Amino acid sequence: MTIASPKLCCRFAKESALRKASGLSTLWVNPFKSAVPFLGYYDLSVLVEALQTRGVRVSAHVAWNPAHPDLCAQELTEVDLEHCVGLIINCRDPSMVWRPRHWLAVARIADGTFVNCDSKLLEPQRVGGGAQLLPWLLEDLRSRDGQAFFMSGAADEEGGQR
Repeated sequence: MTIASPKLCCRFAKESALRKASGLSTLWVNPFKSAVPFLGYYDLSVLVEALQTRGVRVSAHVAWNPAHPDLCAQELTEVDLEHCVGLIINCRDPSMVWRPRHWLAVARIADGTFVNCDSKLLEPQRVGGGAQLLPWLLEDLRSRDGQAFFMSGAADEEGGQR
């Protein structure tokens, strides 16, 4: 299954996603947000809850481990890319002083191509098919001490299942 555009479930207002995540609308303290104003730093569980409303789930998790560099490459080859609709990547970002980690999405569009939708890019960048994705991802995880969460499931832009 593929997502019809490079936007990976982007139509969630922050408040809507938080309300959907485990009844947070009734809490005074948000356990997924930094106590320091304007820092944000939302937890993966908020993203997972929002994606689940679109029929998308986390199907695999691969993390870079400098003590075992070959393990990451091996785990990437075992991921089922046929059913992968996209990835969420969390990586180190030295340009960010207050939040040294950065979240980005890689979406699979209708033609099977993976597209890097990092908000730090001027526009989405084509990565390629699965054969191009794995070497690109391995280098990205290695160079930025990252971890990737692979998403699978049937989803379309209207929120219904295909």
